[in-house]
Amino acid sequence: MSGVRHFVEKGTDPDLPDRSGYTALHYASRRGDYELCEYLLSKGASSNVQTRGGATPLHRAAYCGHLPVVTLLLTHSAAPTIADQDGMTPLHKVSLVSSVFE
Repeated sequence: MSGVRHFVEKGTDPDLPDRSGYTALHYASRRGDYELCEYLLSKGASSNVQTRGGATPLHRAAYCGHLPVVTLLLTHSAAPTIADQDGMTPLHKVSLVSSVFE
């Protein structure tokens, strides 16, 4: 997390995407890194930023079964109705993860 913090504190846009359109919040959400997600959101990261394939951080967290991060993103206005390029919303993604329901 210190590397991300360093760049954000130096003025890097927290929504700066990589070549695939993923931002630091996408990666942190996919890993379930609640603390980093919270930090990025506090620094203005968008909870609804989309990759080239249309995935939001909420899609990533939902698909990976990270419910605390899902809740955090929803409290920061993540839109659960945004569909990715396959027409899947975060709700579709979470339904694919059986461990969430155990």
